[in-house]
Amino acid sequence: MAEPFYMRAKRVVSAGIESALDQAERASGTSLMREAIREVDRAMDKVRREQEDATDRQNQAVGQQKLSAQRAEEWGGKILFTLEKGREDLAEAAIMQQMDFEAKIKHFKNLEASAKMDVSRLNRLLEELAARKTAMEDELAEFEKMMSENKAASDEHMTSDPGVEQKIKRAEETFDRTMDLAGGVAGSSKQAADIGKLQRNSEVEERLAALKKSMKSKSNKNK
Repeated sequence: MAEPFYMRAKRVVSAGIESALDQAERASGTSLMREAIREVDRAMDKVRREQEDATDRQNQAVGQQKLSAQRAEEWGGKILFTLEKGREDLAEAAIMQQMDFEAKIKHFKNLEASAKMDVSRLNRLLEELAARKTAMEDELAEFEKMMSENKAASDEHMTSDPGVEQKIKRAEETFDRTMDLAGGVAGSSKQAADIGKLQRNSEVEERLAALKKSMKSKSNKNK
């Protein structure tokens, strides 16, 4: 199963921030904060690409729904034709084909809904990241102002300023809250598959009987 987009985004952002912290370990607090902001920019670029992919998936699902609906309608015509010719065996096979395309319609509707939800989540994530970036830039400006006002302070003091660490920590917490979206899908058992097959055969029989009854009723009216 492919890794969910939000888990990939979370991993990239977390790894990027950790890398930035390591690289800037001996740098000044200003460099550390600037690198964290650049990580947010990179994360936003990745999320935008994910959003474009999700939009493409949504559009493709809509197109496949229309195509499947068209094919299901075509098989509906074949069902009536074969019944009129007295070929119930072919009509039954045609019903199964129609049901396959109806199942595809439901499948692509689910894909569309999933992709639409992904687009919405990614949009919220972009808004969250944009807000986080603005806040970090404000914090950077305040930090630079503090540095300017405390020129006498040593580089060591500025590097170890607990306020810097707290700012980065808050950024990580924001990402965790935004992207901590995971779930699982349980697999179907053999018994469930057998029940589904039985239900499918039953539906084929019911549709065939209903069509035959409808055609018989029309035939009686025409007499």
